Amino acid sequence: RSWGQGTALLAAACAAGASLAGLALRGRPPRAAGAVALRVRGPKPVRMWAPEEIPASERRAVEDRITIRLVAPDPFYLTEAVEVLEDFARESGGDIEGPRVMRRNRGHWYLNKSPNGHKKSKYHLMVEEHTWFVDYYPPAEGGLEAIMKIRIPHRVRIQIG
Repeated sequence: RSWGQGTALLAAACAAGASLAGLALRGRPPRAAGAVALRVRGPKPVRMWAPEEIPASERRAVEDRITIRLVAPDPFYLTEAVEVLEDFARESGGDIEGPRVMRRNRGHWYLNKSPNGHKKSKYHLMVEEHTWFVDYYPPAEGGLEAIMKIRIPHRVRIQIG
């Protein structure tokens, strides 16, 4: 046999095997294990079970929740602030949920460059504000005062409510 005939036979065998495997799986829902794990001979690999964490809003009372409003001109600063808050919650034993990302607020202003009313020369000011909300659940034994000493990026404004 020539090289071309051998590859043609191999391709035909692979296509036949794929169609047989498709027949074997027909009628059953697709599995998340993947195509390789379904066709393994011998003992099947064990998929480890990992528990899903119950969100803090379902575990804790609403009265414990402290909503923190974060406002910054760029989302980069907000992601850094949320990471700092998550680290603080992990260290202090509290819980954190979020962030909830709100719509970006944009402002565009035109200011005359001169006081004499030259309309063609103006300053264009573009201001963006990104707002995120984070829910913080302090530990049951207290320690809420420590949240006042957190160091976050200087461009982030915080309102605790």
